[in-house]
Amino acid sequence: MAAWSCSSRYAMPQPGLFITATDTEVGKTILTGGIVGCLREDGLDLGIWKPVQSGALCGQPDADSARLKALSGVPDAESAICPYSLPHAVTPDLAARLEGRELTLPALLAGRDALPYQRLLVEGAGGLFAPIAHETTVADLAATLQLPLLIIAPAGLGAINHTVMTVRCARQLGLTVAGIIFNRYTGPLPPARTMDQLLRSSQRTQPEASNPLYVQALTQCPILGYLPELSDLSPTAVRAAIRQHIDLATIRAAL
Repeated sequence: MAAWSCSSRYAMPQPGLFITATDTEVGKTILTGGIVGCLREDGLDLGIWKPVQSGALCGQPDADSARLKALSGVPDAESAICPYSLPHAVTPDLAARLEGRELTLPALLAGRDALPYQRLLVEGAGGLFAPIAHETTVADLAATLQLPLLIIAPAGLGAINHTVMTVRCARQLGLTVAGIIFNRYTGPLPPARTMDQLLRSSQRTQPEASNPLYVQALTQCPILGYLPELSDLSPTAVRAAIRQHIDLATIRAAL
């Protein structure tokens, strides 16, 4: 099986954040692109990079690379934002093998080296233990890049277990967690900040209202925002929602 050739600085750290999630289809791409778009509007020299996407190819309107380019406003080609695009909607390592190729960690890292920015937001694939290349998980990539994690999570049933496990596994691997964002949030806004507030509210029986409180208590991670479900995914609408609901100042300070 052929491996992609590469040339990479490999272990040289670059300021930024690594965006991961508790699962796939949680909404990393919309948040990653929108956050970059907001911070670039604010004058930050910030790029965006998704090392590999599977299930879509650059140039297709539903590809993550297309969404990232549109939402972030970076001038780079989709192929620079996401150097490896694979047609099969399976984990990236398998998607490459189905094409008769082998992805390696150095090959992925070479894509980062081609981007000219002072800082990067990096979007992973799926969760921390998704096989992203040969004998390499998303967690391995984040550790090699030496970037703190921003974890995207749902707030509904199962969120406590999945989010707390993601945080604890990350810490056991020596990864720093900069914060958590709850996406497609359907609980009350503004959310209850304490259990006493929750118990006095009309939403006290909704998992979406209580789960973030338990996650914060069990992880001691900062909650950096609650983004509601968005019907309008245009760059203008997404950036406006992020400015309203996400703690961009803390994210910028973590870069």
